Amino acid sequence: MFDQEKSVPWYKNRMLLLVLPAALAVIGLVWGFTVWRRSRANEAQYDRVEQHRQQQAAQAAATTGAAPASASPVAQPSASASPGAETAA
Repeated sequence: MFDQEKSVPWYKNRMLLLVLPAALAVIGLVWGFTVWRRSRANEAQYDRVEQHRQQQAAQAAATTGAAPASASPVAQPSASASPGAETAA
């Protein structure tokens, strides 16, 4: 008399199984594009910074008359970098 209709569990819902993967794919593509675009912008900024460093090194060399300083991004070792390094070598 009071037969209840059995509901389908959420993980077997056909509409959800079609919409969810499509939505995740779109979100993934948007995220991937954003990351890719930002990485390209970062590279351009680093190029501008490197050009500015080279300009500063050239200006410093021209004003002091000394040999041009290297605009290398590699850090130079310092005496205070690692106190135990002297005994290890």
